[in-house]
Amino acid sequence: MSEQEHIPERDFADSNLPQARVPATLENINGGEPNLLPVAAADQPLRIEIDIWPNSNPALGAETLTLFWDGSEVGRRTWSEPVPIPEDELVFFIPRNRMTEGTHVISYEVHLSVIGDTTPSDPITITIDRSAPSFPNPGSMAFPAEVVRDGLTAAYLETHGDRVEASVALYADQRPGDQIVWYWGETPSSELQAGSQQFFLEDINRPIVLPIDGDTVRARGDGTRYAHYHLRDRAGNASGLSPSVSLRVAAQPIQRNLPWPIVVEATGIGENIALDPLEGRASGVTVEIPQEAVFGPEDQIWVQWAENGTVGAFRTKDPIAPGSRRYNVPREYIAAHIGKSDIPVYYDAIETNGTVHPSFRCKMQVLTIAVNRFPTIQCVEAIGYPNLSLARVDAIGARLTLAPWVLITANQHVRIRAEGLTQEGAPTNTTVLDRQITASEVTAGLGRSGDVRIDRNFLNTLRRHTQFTIWVTVSFDNGLTWPPAPNFPKLSLTLVD
Repeated sequence: MSEQEHIPERDFADSNLPQARVPATLENINGGEPNLLPVAAADQPLRIEIDIWPNSNPALGAETLTLFWDGSEVGRRTWSEPVPIPEDELVFFIPRNRMTEGTHVISYEVHLSVIGDTTPSDPITITIDRSAPSFPNPGSMAFPAEVVRDGLTAAYLETHGDRVEASVALYADQRPGDQIVWYWGETPSSELQAGSQQFFLEDINRPIVLPIDGDTVRARGDGTRYAHYHLRDRAGNASGLSPSVSLRVAAQPIQRNLPWPIVVEATGIGENIALDPLEGRASGVTVEIPQEAVFGPEDQIWVQWAENGTVGAFRTKDPIAPGSRRYNVPREYIAAHIGKSDIPVYYDAIETNGTVHPSFRCKMQVLTIAVNRFPTIQCVEAIGYPNLSLARVDAIGARLTLAPWVLITANQHVRIRAEGLTQEGAPTNTTVLDRQITASEVTAGLGRSGDVRIDRNFLNTLRRHTQFTIWVTVSFDNGLTWPPAPNFPKLSLTLVD
């Protein structure tokens, strides 16, 4: 034996050799099958690689490598040439016919003849899975009852986070690494993917929910659409497509068209209209939503009369009859706008999520009412007489009455003033009344209880045998605005002793 030659040290057999390497196995995951082979790798001879062992030197004596599959020898090689063992000679291939479904143990051993030792390797267990996941029972995607019944609508998407969710029953042998892929398309076998999900250990035995987002639904159009899925395990075994579910889809965005409303009793078309308030003296006026108006089937319609929060404003969601596009504005909301212009009249289409779509606004003018259409104030002591005699007036004063007028409401304010000449011929006047109408006066009129009087002291100052005048002015919006001149007929009386 030359100086360079030496016997391998005994530490060669002190521990097992490292595991064989199986490059085709997938990376292990928590809870998954150990060293799983993908389907493609399991359908061809399986490459096994061995790392060169310590103290290898065939020149000193033959070295033998033996490979085992489930404890049975499947390969043996011996080297005795005085050269390093080539790496490609440390590669074996397991025949396809040995790669049956299940787990298999791969190991090897190395025998060094020079020292007479055989050292085994640590074993490695691999998994071969050739079975596709089985569909649950029932196997189809289950959509919400509302969607099955009414179809998948834009309104549904608007109120459900712009998505629809289908559930799938749990299936047997669900394992970490499994994947579910679902589809949405025009045919029962469509493979237009709508989503995918991989299951991890924490997902096992939890409910399976498959979301389809609104963008996908809209992009694939309205009409009958089909939904199905397939299962694929971590090895790549696929189940094929599940039974298809068909749904009616009407999910395209609603193209709302909200033109000006129509005030049936008004004149004019479109934005600028005019209303004679006497047209609403009986039961109010009618606001109609045009037939060409387009809004969502779930939209709630609110009609707005005048600016919300102002005197005489009215808002309603209740049509005259179910399904009608006509809405009543009661008569008490008409008078507050007499003599005004640019009164807004419009309607809102409100989505179930609260989004408001306002219509175009009408700018309404409410005409004034002719003075002669209102009642004339009366002096009780002068009724039936040509003149007002002070002899018929008691110490409190002359009683005045005013009958209820058209469109009278408690949201009105009345001023009554008397004007005449003093005994010296100078102009003089007094305020008889300046206050809001009471609820009882709406039906009974003013002064029926004797509470409206011209003070006798004022009458005493007036020139006799001379006319004096009683004026009535009403603010229809409770004193916010006043007409430029008295708007009720005047009463002129001649005062005598």
